[in-house]
Amino acid sequence: MIDRSWIPPRTETKDDSTVLREIDRVIAAGPYSSTWESLQRYRPPRWFGESKFGIFIHWGIYSVPAFADEWYSRNMYRQGRPEFDHHRATYGDQATFGYKDFIPDFRMLEFDPVGWAALFRRAGAQYVVPVAEHHDGFANGCMRIEYCADLAEFDTKATQFHLLIDAPQVLQVAIG
Repeated sequence: MIDRSWIPPRTETKDDSTVLREIDRVIAAGPYSSTWESLQRYRPPRWFGESKFGIFIHWGIYSVPAFADEWYSRNMYRQGRPEFDHHRATYGDQATFGYKDFIPDFRMLEFDPVGWAALFRRAGAQYVVPVAEHHDGFANGCMRIEYCADLAEFDTKATQFHLLIDAPQVLQVAIG
């Protein structure tokens, strides 16, 4: 069982002005502003420019229904799309069983971060970039433990996805 005593209470989203002020504060304290000139100052890490081959991992909730592609979260709600019909036939009406209902089944039962890192190294990868949040809005298993508060009820191995960050360091693979 994961110790959740450190997790702050859920934020009430009816009035998100406090949260938005905090986001603005963090952005203002950061190294960039919302101008092209500011963003042009960004320089990627040296290892990224020097590397010839890397792997980006796209893995998320959409792998639970495992139908079509990573756009399942959108297309399952669009009538006339194969994803819409598949969802209705397999899981029932979208109003009763929506995309969020796949989250408890994203358990990553066969996840082996050390095995993955070794495979990436054997393939010649010089860096690995796990996608921390896909366009479906789900933070993939708390890449950084401080972002796990939204998964307070998500007590599965998926909360250990951040272990992939540690495994490649042993095998000399950079993590982006």
